[in-house]
Amino acid sequence: MAQNSYDYIIIGSRIAVLNAALLAPKQGSVLILPKGRIEDRNTPYAQDGMAAALGPGDSPVLPIRDTLPRAHCAESKRRLIRSRTVSQLPPEVYGLIDSALSEDQAFNDPTTQVLVPEGVRGLGMLRAKAHGVLAGVDVAMAVFRRIDSNLVTNAPVNDGSPLSPGADIASVEGEAASILRAERVALNFLQRMSGIASDTNRYVKAIEGTRSRIVDTRKTAPGHRYLDKYAVRMGGGYNHRLHLADGILIKDNHIQALRSQELGLKDVIQLALSRASHTIKVEVEVESLEEVSEAVEAGAHIIMLDNMPVDMMAQAMGIIGGRAVVEASGGINHETVRAVAATGVDLISIGALTHSTDALDISLDLEFS
Repeated sequence: MAQNSYDYIIIGSRIAVLNAALLAPKQGSVLILPKGRIEDRNTPYAQDGMAAALGPGDSPVLPIRDTLPRAHCAESKRRLIRSRTVSQLPPEVYGLIDSALSEDQAFNDPTTQVLVPEGVRGLGMLRAKAHGVLAGVDVAMAVFRRIDSNLVTNAPVNDGSPLSPGADIASVEGEAASILRAERVALNFLQRMSGIASDTNRYVKAIEGTRSRIVDTRKTAPGHRYLDKYAVRMGGGYNHRLHLADGILIKDNHIQALRSQELGLKDVIQLALSRASHTIKVEVEVESLEEVSEAVEAGAHIIMLDNMPVDMMAQAMGIIGGRAVVEASGGINHETVRAVAATGVDLISIGALTHSTDALDISLDLEFS
């Protein structure tokens, strides 16, 4: 057969490609032309339907260049079964994974290249080494599959589940060299996200029985905001603004900028309310009881009590009297969060959840066969 000659060509995406791959004869070569990268905007069924047609050494990242011999073998069937449990991640997360793998030069690892021969298979077990809450297991599994689409991953423990030392989290099986190249990046995602979820959960438990919610901030690691905020939710917390476009939050620097134009706090809030879309809430940061009164009179939807002592927060709650959602922020920690919640505030925002988190201790134990 000529190098660029194929018996069958499949063009399409989603479930159509899966069906076509399954109907392809056992003999002959198949060329799959997806509409864009396999990992982006395709369902897990379509991704693994295409991957099931791949032979050893073929790459799902560059399918147009691959000749794909179709083989109805046990491995293909196992991959198709596994596709039912593969979670779909947003395209930006795959981009983050690719960036991390590139940063780590995962495809140019001389240690693994010179020491671990092709064909050596291994079984890697991800295990917790500390108490905490799991977050990011699907991201970690995606890292392994990004390195080698033939790796078989299994993650029976769901994000949000409690962990204890020695608990098995997930497994990855296949070429040992592939597992070793992906190990550090996969653990980096999993340990950071689980650390955020675990710390969030400690705050959530500390205020049980009160009306308050623990929320995050935009103080996230650059590029990791989606994952950091997802981890907060897995720990039982809630998300504040994902980005600037999510709402109007008038902070001290905004206020100072407009004071130079002889506008008071009440004027600033009313200006924002008059210009905001009807779908956007207006929140204002206040530091004194006088500013609390101005914010209430101006009609702010949300009032943030910034760096206030607990007794002043209690007084502020009396002034507001249920006329706005109240958020407490600034310097709140594990020792003070219960007292803050006792004032009756609706939200307690804690930047440390994402900007100063400790990674949860998780390891990958590799067994060779």
